Amino acid sequence: MGKRVGSARLAAGGVIGLALVWAGCGSTAGSGFGDGGVDAGLDATTDATLTGDAAGDTGKPIKLGGGDSGGSKCKPSTCSQLKATCGAVTDTKCGGIVQCGSCTSPKTCGGGGVPNQCGTVSGGGDACVKQTCASQKITCGQAGDGCGGVLQCGGCTSPQTCGGDPAKPGVCGCTGTCAAVPTCEAGTTTLTGKVYDPAGTYGLYNALVYIPNNPSDPGLKPFPPGITCDVCGASAAGDPLVTAMTAPDGSFTLSGVPVGAAVPVVIQLGRWRRQFTIPITTACGANTLPTPKTLSMPQNHSQGDLPRIAILSGALDPVECVLLKIGISNSEFSDPGGAGYINFFKADGSGTGAVYSGSTPAQASLFATTGAGDGGTQPIINNYDMALLECEGYAQAESAPQQAALAAYAGAGGRVFASDFAYSWLYQNPALSGSANWGGNHSGAGYAATATIDQPPVNPTGAAFQQWLQNVGVSTGGTVAITPAFPNVTSITLPTQEWLHGPVNGAQGPIHFTFNTPIGAAAANQCGRVTFSDWHAQSGVYSNGATFPNECPGGALTPQEAILEFMLFDLSACVQPYTPVCAGQTCTQQGIQCGPAGDGCGNEIQCGTCPAGQTCGGGGPGKCGATVNCTPETCSGQGIQCGPAGDGCGNVIQCGTCPTGQICGITKAGQCGSASK
Repeated sequence: MGKRVGSARLAAGGVIGLALVWAGCGSTAGSGFGDGGVDAGLDATTDATLTGDAAGDTGKPIKLGGGDSGGSKCKPSTCSQLKATCGAVTDTKCGGIVQCGSCTSPKTCGGGGVPNQCGTVSGGGDACVKQTCASQKITCGQAGDGCGGVLQCGGCTSPQTCGGDPAKPGVCGCTGTCAAVPTCEAGTTTLTGKVYDPAGTYGLYNALVYIPNNPSDPGLKPFPPGITCDVCGASAAGDPLVTAMTAPDGSFTLSGVPVGAAVPVVIQLGRWRRQFTIPITTACGANTLPTPKTLSMPQNHSQGDLPRIAILSGALDPVECVLLKIGISNSEFSDPGGAGYINFFKADGSGTGAVYSGSTPAQASLFATTGAGDGGTQPIINNYDMALLECEGYAQAESAPQQAALAAYAGAGGRVFASDFAYSWLYQNPALSGSANWGGNHSGAGYAATATIDQPPVNPTGAAFQQWLQNVGVSTGGTVAITPAFPNVTSITLPTQEWLHGPVNGAQGPIHFTFNTPIGAAAANQCGRVTFSDWHAQSGVYSNGATFPNECPGGALTPQEAILEFMLFDLSACVQPYTPVCAGQTCTQQGIQCGPAGDGCGNEIQCGTCPAGQTCGGGGPGKCGATVNCTPETCSGQGIQCGPAGDGCGNVIQCGTCPTGQICGITKAGQCGSASK
């Protein structure tokens, strides 16, 4: 149960800045398109990360486009090994220079005609002949001139680095996959394609695509069972050479790629990962995957890595059916101890939850410690990457020890999905209830709701989520039809992230949200995430005690099942800190010409000074003019509740702070509010 730092996300919307870097690779033997895992001649992969969606166990720094640094692992030569007593000496073993001291007058460095030796010439003068970069066959970095000076010998073009090939210090180069990257006088070598779900139906958003530079990195072996702390921001196994994150339609472009008959390519999103070998043949130009659905996530663990999932099956909303529809093989479903990575446990209160067989264990087995992977000291649930808690049909009083085990699981890196009445695991849980304000214990079959997709700044990923839903034909105009939805939650508690909101049974409130765990911990210490859906993915689908997959309806994914697919893949990704962002207003946007003002988000901005003979406020509040007297405005008169503001006459006024849990300007400029609608 080690702590592995997780991947980060680099895409627009869901990941801000440099993020998710998962790494993996293997043998480049073979040609054509590999199928990942054994078929491609590559090992099944592991997760790794870049600072800034992937996690790695290696602790190595990421080198984007830098190749294998090689020289950084070299132990510099000593002055005695270089037979030098003075000046800057070229290190012939590692490249760069070694400083070997100075000479005592009248001796000078190289003055006796021997480079980097103190000496004089009879009769005075200095006989030192300076060496050049070219004379030493050095093309990059620094070198000594033999007379005590330092030479600058130039830089390298990415992905090569100076001394990148350890056998050639002071020369541009690299080792590994990097060595196959062509040098282009114009343009660059690119690879364009799309990443799909296991069924090859929908493109996946925010998946990492990368080419590993070091195929022999042991961090690229298959994931061991057990939760890990996949916080966004760490190192990536395999030394990713070039990386890209997929857009909402699953598309990506890798730039600066190597050329070859079997270039290793890895796709990864959380603990979903698959390896391929791709022929890239056009140097210094564009390469496009020849078939539209070449890259898809694994359907089973023989093709690559997929999360280990525990299903606590309930009477309603059988999420396992969605997993089946997105392309996961039937062989991956089993009872605990079976061959599959997705295991069934039957919830206590449901009475009619689906089972895999007559031996499917009860809920208590999921939280028992006997047989846990670390010798029995941790609950069985800790062997799973994700736990899916299905609606049981009514609110259930879960036991305190099991609630504590679930909270500890989530806090240590586990991912939890709960829908409708599975909220019992959240609102009754002291460690998780603070994520929202719970209504609780509704009755009835639910309601039809037109859910609005939360957009930035309330949800930084909202625009990408909306685009994905539009791509798959689920949404138009920023709304989604949800049936049935339930009024279990009245509002979220920041920094919980809301995704969907709308009127349910006449009341406006959250319909879908996520939060990081442990709640209240510093972002760097939040390892897990919880997703709550106050709706059912399938309308009118019941388990009725069926044996899997008899409870599952056939056909293509319904719109609500498609929404759940997006959410489950998002749940798999690394834990990214979420902070609602207020969009500040400029002076121009507010029509203010002069003096100080507030930006509507609690910050002060300066809007300039007036020309000679005019005063701020002389032409009206915040405007330059010749009128002498200016009547100051108040906070209340301007309808401002929080942060600084201008009084219209060139002065700053303070309009107060917001209550705990609210943010200035998050919903309206200068107004306190929360991210929840």
